[in-house]
Amino acid sequence: MPVRLRAASRGTLKELLLKKGAGAAALTVDGADAEIWLTAYCRSVLAAQVGCVPAAGVLVDLCEKRGSAETLTEGAALCLALATKWDTIRSKYWAMRQAQLSSSAAA
Repeated sequence: MPVRLRAASRGTLKELLLKKGAGAAALTVDGADAEIWLTAYCRSVLAAQVGCVPAAGVLVDLCEKRGSAETLTEGAALCLALATKWDTIRSKYWAMRQAQLSSSAAA
């Protein structure tokens, strides 16, 4: 059974999952502010653990989803960091994503 989180939920994601006894695969986020909450959570994870590949990957996806020039540029910068520092084993993938975001930002 998926765990449903509202933007107003308190506690960290880990605490909520442990409380509900669910795995990360069972997580869904609901509410109008879910995207904002998820962005803030991923940024806090990156601030606490620089180079966290899953959090950076989610931020890249969120930047692409928003689609403004500013967020696309931010996503491209994250892709560069992923390709050169944090996730070098998948550097070709992150370089491709960077090129996609950069070309979308230029359009």
